[in-house]
Amino acid sequence: MECVRKTYVTFEFSPVFISQSKDRETCIVDEDGNICLQPGTLDRVLEQYEEVRVPNSRDLSKLKVPKGALHFYFYDRLVATVYENGESIEMRSDELNWSPRYYLETEGELVTREGLKKGGSFDPLTSKSLLKEMDENNCDRIFQVADMDFFLESKDIILKPDQVKMIDTEIPWPTY
Repeated sequence: MECVRKTYVTFEFSPVFISQSKDRETCIVDEDGNICLQPGTLDRVLEQYEEVRVPNSRDLSKLKVPKGALHFYFYDRLVATVYENGESIEMRSDELNWSPRYYLETEGELVTREGLKKGGSFDPLTSKSLLKEMDENNCDRIFQVADMDFFLESKDIILKPDQVKMIDTEIPWPTY
């Protein structure tokens, strides 16, 4: 039995991207027999980004990030191949060696404890509420996307658009 370490990346998509995409997903096959997108296609497409094998490198300059991704992280798995009755069976460990989460600056707004204490762009009631949430979640930064707050760990990183290569998310939307 040979055991090797393999590196993967998982992309999680922005709620705004998913919402806008699902709005387009309502197409079906029409009465004339024109092929339209079936409901559930978006879920099947996004599944392909849940665990992407990458070379055993976490080099951001070589990573292709699908547009609409909110954040991603790297991890490793130990993978072993065993043989039973002449057939190969792949055994995989749980996720190991998680990287920080990399958030894409273009997908939201960073809110810091320091910025809130200085007044920031929020009214006093909202600032107070966000500070309370930060205390409850033991964090000093929140990444806001639409109406959602993502509480950042100290090791999480916000990336500028030029730090990664963005590629189109391949969703087979129907063309009319």
